[in-house]
Amino acid sequence: MAPPIAPAGRCVYCARGLDSHDRWETVYYALDGLFFGRESYSRGINLIHFQTSDGRCVDGTWFNDSQRRAYCYAWPSQLTCFWYIERDDEVLVIDVDGGQTGIWDIETVSSIAEGGFTCHSVLTS
Repeated sequence: MAPPIAPAGRCVYCARGLDSHDRWETVYYALDGLFFGRESYSRGINLIHFQTSDGRCVDGTWFNDSQRRAYCYAWPSQLTCFWYIERDDEVLVIDVDGGQTGIWDIETVSSIAEGGFTCHSVLTS
């Protein structure tokens, strides 16, 4: 099953790497226009901290899957991979494996801020 919008447009991070992974930054995401969560990348290493909109936190690692042209995130109990596509004036974040379930939640990058945040992991699955 194909995503509701084709991953057309420039793949923002495929060729040059996800900028925020190389610096201490926090990326904010929206789903259907509402704050969905934020993630912070540890400078120079592949650790990631994600906090949901209700304040729950999880720690994981990330890697670039060059074959799928996606960034993947290994959480304690699952692996998720996303395409980051620049289209018009926004960056779309599309779950690569959404087609297996038929659910294509398309997030957007709402902002990127300098620095990280404190988040104590409480999610285990």
